[in-house]
Amino acid sequence: LGVILKPDLNIVQSVYEGVMYNYSNSNVAQEIKFKVKTSFATLEDTDLFSTSRTLCEQLRGNVTTVVLSSTLHSSLALQSLFKNTNVPYVATSYQEHCSVNVGGNLNLPSADSLGVSLLPDYLPAVAEVVDHLAWDTFVYVYDSDNGPSKLQRLLSHQFKNSVSMRYAKRISNSSDANDFLRLLETTDRESRKYVLLDCRFETAKRIIIDHVRDIYMGRRNYHFLLVNPVVNELTYEKVPEFVAVNITGLRLVGEDLSQQSSLDPSQEPREKKITEEDERRAGPQPRPRLEAEAELLEEGDQLLQADSPSTTTCGDRPSVPQELGEIITRNLREVRPKDTEVDVCSCNFVLLVPSIVLQTLLCFYVLLQRSFQGLTGSIRFTSDGCRIDYNVHVVQLNVNNEAIKIAEWSDTKGFEPVIKPARVEVNDTGVLDKDKTYVIQSVLKPSSWQRVPDAQDRMGNDRYDGYCKDLIDALARELDIKYELRAAEETVYGRRDHKVRGGWTGLIGEVLRKASQNAQSPSTATVINAERKEAVDFSQPFMTTGIAALMLKPSDLPGRGMFTFLAPFSLELWIFFVSSFGLVFVIMFFVSFFTTRVSSTKPGMEHSACGTIYKSLCYSLEAFTPHYIDSYYARPYEVLRSTGSYRRRYPIFPTLSRSISGRVIGNIWWLFIVFVFSAYTASMVPFLSKESRIRPIRSVEDLPLQSQVDYGFSRQSMAKKYFENPNLNSTAHRRMWEVMNSKPDVFKNSNAEGVDAVRSSKGNYVFFMEANAVAFVNTQRPCDTMQLGGTFGVRSFAVAVPKGSSLRKHLDEAIAHLSETGELDKLKKKWWTQKSYCQYPERKKDETVMPLDNFIGVFFILGGGVALGILVGLIEFI
Repeated sequence: LGVILKPDLNIVQSVYEGVMYNYSNSNVAQEIKFKVKTSFATLEDTDLFSTSRTLCEQLRGNVTTVVLSSTLHSSLALQSLFKNTNVPYVATSYQEHCSVNVGGNLNLPSADSLGVSLLPDYLPAVAEVVDHLAWDTFVYVYDSDNGPSKLQRLLSHQFKNSVSMRYAKRISNSSDANDFLRLLETTDRESRKYVLLDCRFETAKRIIIDHVRDIYMGRRNYHFLLVNPVVNELTYEKVPEFVAVNITGLRLVGEDLSQQSSLDPSQEPREKKITEEDERRAGPQPRPRLEAEAELLEEGDQLLQADSPSTTTCGDRPSVPQELGEIITRNLREVRPKDTEVDVCSCNFVLLVPSIVLQTLLCFYVLLQRSFQGLTGSIRFTSDGCRIDYNVHVVQLNVNNEAIKIAEWSDTKGFEPVIKPARVEVNDTGVLDKDKTYVIQSVLKPSSWQRVPDAQDRMGNDRYDGYCKDLIDALARELDIKYELRAAEETVYGRRDHKVRGGWTGLIGEVLRKASQNAQSPSTATVINAERKEAVDFSQPFMTTGIAALMLKPSDLPGRGMFTFLAPFSLELWIFFVSSFGLVFVIMFFVSFFTTRVSSTKPGMEHSACGTIYKSLCYSLEAFTPHYIDSYYARPYEVLRSTGSYRRRYPIFPTLSRSISGRVIGNIWWLFIVFVFSAYTASMVPFLSKESRIRPIRSVEDLPLQSQVDYGFSRQSMAKKYFENPNLNSTAHRRMWEVMNSKPDVFKNSNAEGVDAVRSSKGNYVFFMEANAVAFVNTQRPCDTMQLGGTFGVRSFAVAVPKGSSLRKHLDEAIAHLSETGELDKLKKKWWTQKSYCQYPERKKDETVMPLDNFIGVFFILGGGVALGILVGLIEFI
């Protein structure tokens, strides 16, 4: 046998050798004395000349069959290489002559080569997936010569809706694909982009990883469809980047999904009768899970093996079809002697005819007769070596990086979506049972449904209060029924999960599970969406909510508005400043008054109390101007001229004090004012910069236009589901989701954690949650938050009941009556307006405002200087 592999498939060679070793030492092979000799060759270059040269080297060794891994060459090129060799080949790549329509008919052109294709025709499944996902356009990225022919077949498919190809690009590596997608993103950033990746899984994985890590590339507006089938590549390796984009793939599976490869350590040996010595020599051959190509090559090994001695002996000649007989006759016309006796049996046997041509043709015939259950499903072939009777699963990756089956395609039945689970319906008479106790459940949330502080001391429904509690009380009065309130064990409203009983988690799961057990009729208050409507019935909505943004109040950033100039200092500090001015003024008056009184006995000096007050006020105020120093030192002649004719000429100009005590107090006061000016300037600069940083955020749409303020939401919130929706209409919201995805730390584990982050962020974080929850937080102390902009992603709250329950009709009538009477509005005002603690908001202390504690030392200096001046004044007076 000849085996031609690519350099990066060394592990496949190990698998092949292990499989052939196990078979050669099996009882079957030893009984018929049959051994396999393998000639390995590595295809270093991808050009057609190198491939043909490698094939010629294999043929010189008289190989009967060639096992060929997937190459970049087209199927027509492979056929041309093997056309004149009369050597069959087993390929794992796409073969163009094996084309299947959706109905299962084979479009078989004339197959001149002896090729057997282990890879089934999967292109109809790809076309059906595109149709099922309702794509109108797609981008085709491929890396082989088969790409154009595949694309032509896809475009010729009869789609239900109009589908067109936007771009097609051949790549040589993942970098080429990412450069192309980046260029596409630059030219058209807003539209949805559906990308068909027709390349090996490793290349496709690298493309997606680099795409997600590129912060300038979109994520939620991209949907990747892996054209080449996989086996377990999407499941055995959890790639975190796969969660950030939508990924759909095709998976080849057998009837037994748990079937493992023959060399897996957990699987029993294929032949249990191997001797202990053989097992000791072989030993365990652990290896990682293989990709689809490796699994197909391993199936090729099984194809070349005989299952029992009866298929490898020369007992009976198998019946040869007429068309195959014509091929044999045509090929042997020149090489076979007329009297040669041909014993037609299995290719796993050295034929009596010395013609390699006849041996290989008969080998090809036996290969076509093989049928077994392989790792990728049933292995059966047509007369042209095309695989039939196979299934392809269509899978998508969910948020947990799990491959979820969404559809199945087969060459006989075509495309079949996954059948949805049967609905649980409750059949009743339509009349409410007044003696029945109805169970009501909901998620505990502040103001909506909460336990009272002394819930442990209470019994029954009195343990709870809130908007939903009052609403249920009103509905019970309207319907005249009894009910029991229960807090939900889970904190989510409900989502699909096939791993749990009922197929749903949260409140929806509780409704389905209790209905299926014929328990007390369950109902719950939850958010309506289309997916949940398929599982349960909803009443008329009793409240509408949405998603809102919680942010720190700009008014809690002191100094905004007309009194911005007062912002740098705290109120206590301003009070101390004014008090200091008054104190210094009074002390200056007394010092000036007594020193002037002492000097009044001198000739030409007059004493006046009003003049002393005026002079003291001037001294105190002149300290705020640069002329203060000049009043004492720069113009001493005015002191000498402050008496006599100069004073009579300017009677309102004060007589400056020449006492030592006055000068001490004046200089200390001036030094204090210098400190005040310096501190005021230093505090004003960061305050103004902070104000300018927060001012541009006026609405939610402003958030993606800046980078200073982060924003996020809870991982289990309604906001998460909204932003994850790939069909968002708002460009700003799509951009916000991309930014949030690039910063995982912005996501919080709960709403309480998000609210704390907003209050501690100093205005640098915005948190998204339900609008009702935002309204509740804004009414609670310390009253430092507000809603940014309006509400988006509107959802409605309603009561969920089992399918077919007559309770829905009665609930609709009761809710409609409560709405008409205004009772619903009263309840909403009661819990979100009247219970507000924020009529008089508490001002939050801001670190940019200088408190009194930071300036108290300067006041001590001023007090010490004034005390020194008073002491000197007393000495002068004495």
